Amino acid sequence: MRIAAVIVGVAALALVSSAGQADIAPPPGEMERMLQTMIQNAGYSCAKVLSFEKATDRDTAGAGVPIGVDTSVVDCAEGKSYLVAWQAHPQPPPTDVRLPFVKPIRK
Repeated sequence: MRIAAVIVGVAALALVSSAGQADIAPPPGEMERMLQTMIQNAGYSCAKVLSFEKATDRDTAGAGVPIGVDTSVVDCAEGKSYLVAWQAHPQPPPTDVRLPFVKPIRK
């Protein structure tokens, strides 16, 4: 009986500790600010991010975006759209392409 209680206790601790390592969603507006900053730091204008969505293979095809990075298509208030790529998780750089990568696109 005691062994079963110890096993249950250890299992509960394992579940709690692994749940604490899960990705936590950023606070509202943080992604928009991050994308806006990347666009502006690349020398483009973006007064406000209106929307963004994960880029598709069609969006990134032929754009020179390295494989294995996070990408989004960002719509700014000025009516301009940008393809933005960045390394969200620490890992070796996939190529010698400088990140974050920002490229104006037409939708």
